[in-house]
Amino acid sequence: MTNEQETNEQETIEQPSAPEPKPPSMATVKVCAHVARLNLTNKQAAAYLGVPLHTLRKWTTGERIPNSSALRLIDVMDTLQTLCPNVHDYFLKSESR
Repeated sequence: MTNEQETNEQETIEQPSAPEPKPPSMATVKVCAHVARLNLTNKQAAAYLGVPLHTLRKWTTGERIPNSSALRLIDVMDTLQTLCPNVHDYFLKSESR
């Protein structure tokens, strides 16, 4: 048997593999990390960010990517949490009123 015949036999025996899942986008990672860091439920996080619950779910599953304004809001709120935790906590408490 020649090398070419062996290669052809190996090619026909191999099963097609499933496509590898796409890694989550940086936006998805950012949203999930922000929600986890604040220890919020999805409902609380949606209210905190001012978006409908289904929108937040789509962001966290990677089905949709938040627009640049939403990503900027998350950056600003992260910075606010770091620099002025009391002010940031006011925004969290206002969502539970």
